[in-house]
Amino acid sequence: MLQYSAMKRSLLAGLCLLVLAFAGTGRAVASSNFDAGIAASRNHAWDAAITILTIALGEPDLPAHRRATAYYERGFAYCETAQYNKAVADLTLAIRLESGHADWWRERAMAYAQEGLTDQAIADETEAMKFRRNDPALYSERALLDLDRSRWQDAIADLSAAIALAPGNANLYFLRGHAFRLVGESARAVEDESRALDLDSRLVDAREERAAAYEDQGQYSRALDDFKAKLARQDDIQVRFHIGIAEWYLGRYSDSAAAFADLLRRNPGDGNTVLWFALAKTGLGDRSFDELAQSARGVDLDRWPGPIIALYLEKLPLRRLLAIASTGTPQALAQQRCDVDFYVGEWELRANPATAKSLFRNAVSACPADLVVRRTAAFELARMH
Repeated sequence: MLQYSAMKRSLLAGLCLLVLAFAGTGRAVASSNFDAGIAASRNHAWDAAITILTIALGEPDLPAHRRATAYYERGFAYCETAQYNKAVADLTLAIRLESGHADWWRERAMAYAQEGLTDQAIADETEAMKFRRNDPALYSERALLDLDRSRWQDAIADLSAAIALAPGNANLYFLRGHAFRLVGESARAVEDESRALDLDSRLVDAREERAAAYEDQGQYSRALDDFKAKLARQDDIQVRFHIGIAEWYLGRYSDSAAAFADLLRRNPGDGNTVLWFALAKTGLGDRSFDELAQSARGVDLDRWPGPIIALYLEKLPLRRLLAIASTGTPQALAQQRCDVDFYVGEWELRANPATAKSLFRNAVSACPADLVVRRTAAFELARMH
């Protein structure tokens, strides 16, 4: 399943919020272990901070406000060392003792997100907003979590609020443009990505995102220009792939085939590139699939999308392909169903156009907007009319 989005599904992987909150260190008799643990945390000596703060938390005379801070700091250190379940436990104890710190709620949100508990993370970001309503970071962080849960409209609302508070932040426009594209508002997506690039021309991911929005509008030349502009600044295999597709949309099959041939030299085992190379050659009138057999030599035909290549090569009957596509995890099933609808549609296109049209319609109606196969199925339907 190929996506245009430059964003990765683990939107927050490996990051913890670099916000430190220190509560009332002068209101009680200092604990040397507490002070040493805080100092270790400030110096990013996370393992030492965990060890020393554990000793401090074992001291029965540690004042309550310092105990709350110690739990927070140790939770922060656990987060920095990827011990997210321990981070959640400590941050929960800190919040129970003192619930009025926005940074404590947002840090637990980070830990929840890393544990895959996105709903809990969203709830914590929402709680943090009660104490810091005018912080654009909180809105943007919650928007990232909304995006992770495919809550596009919620993400748009949060990003709009963040933009109102920080109108000069290019990344906020980039993210909102992405969300607009996923709800089918390609014109607004283009506007936001253009604004992002006006604010920061180095934000090359905005060019890729705008290119995808241009493709949604059928502006394939503009899309190609943006893909090439990104490639000029950043060599990216996925962008090279999309350049090949954009050339295909424009009917420049020789250029498309050349782009995919170049990708195959770089990565000969990529089944999706093999399939698109075959589609480009088909556009040039080659239905023999002789070159497909050569280009597929490095592909495992038993591993998806290998079975589709085997169908094209007449090594696998359609009924067997459909059976293979019906097995796997829910995520794999969704990907495989969309791939089948598009690639089998292409396979049927010339001999059985009515069947191809039905499969393309399935892809357009059932597949996520961000999938290349959905986009190209829509393109095929448009030119079949």
